[in-house]
Amino acid sequence: MPPSPTQWVPNNTISAAFRVRPATTLDGSLSAATDAAVRTAWRAGALLGAVALLAVSCSASPAVDTGPLGKGSDPGGICGFLHPGEVFSYGETFLQNTGGSDAVITKVDLVHVRNLRLLASYVVPIKANWDMGAGGGFPLPPEPGIEWSQRAIAVGAAIPPPAHGVRHYDLLTVLKPTGPLARAEGIDVFYQEAGTRYHMQTDYRFVLFVGKQCPDNWPLKYPDD
Repeated sequence: MPPSPTQWVPNNTISAAFRVRPATTLDGSLSAATDAAVRTAWRAGALLGAVALLAVSCSASPAVDTGPLGKGSDPGGICGFLHPGEVFSYGETFLQNTGGSDAVITKVDLVHVRNLRLLASYVVPIKANWDMGAGGGFPLPPEPGIEWSQRAIAVGAAIPPPAHGVRHYDLLTVLKPTGPLARAEGIDVFYQEAGTRYHMQTDYRFVLFVGKQCPDNWPLKYPDD
C-alpha cells in the first residue's frame, strides 16, 4: 500500500493528502510526453516532510502581494525526494479574492528556478477547511470539499469573491525536475482585477532531490538564492 506522507507544510494543521493512482492524469490535456511521469504513485520515502520557516522576502516593487489575492502562502519551504521520472505536485498556494470582481489569472511561473519545469497549473475550488496537500506524482484527491471535478487551467481562470459555499481556491502546480537537484524560490502569479494588474509572489521554496533523500539540514545547506 502507498505510505502516508510524513508531514505537511507550512504547518501541521493540514489534514488532506494526495492519493495517487498509477496511470492517472490531471486531465486529457496533458501531452503524451508526460505519460511516463504520470505512471507514478506514492513509494516508500516519497516525501520527507522537512519544514523550515524562512525570512519574509522584500520586494522593490510595491505591486507585489498588494492585490486582492493576497500573498498566497506563509513563508516556508519543503524538501522532497522523487524517483527518476516522477513529478511533484504542490497544492498549498492559497487564493482568496477580497476584491469586488473576478480576479483573472494571466500567468503562472516559478521564481529563481533551477533544473525545474512547471508542467501544469490548475485552480481548484475548496469548500472544506483543509487544502490539497503536496507530494510525489499527479494527484487525485478524493476528500469531500476539494472540488476536483471543477478544476480549471490556471491561466485564464477567474477567481470570484467568496460565494456559493466556496471558502477559497488552491493553486495546484505540477513540477518536473530536469536534474538530480531541482530548486525554486517560490511561485509567481500574475492576474487582473477591476482593470488593474497585480503580481503575487509566494515566499515558499522547493528543494527536490531525484534518487536521493533530503538531508536533515537542507534549509542551511541549500539556502535562498
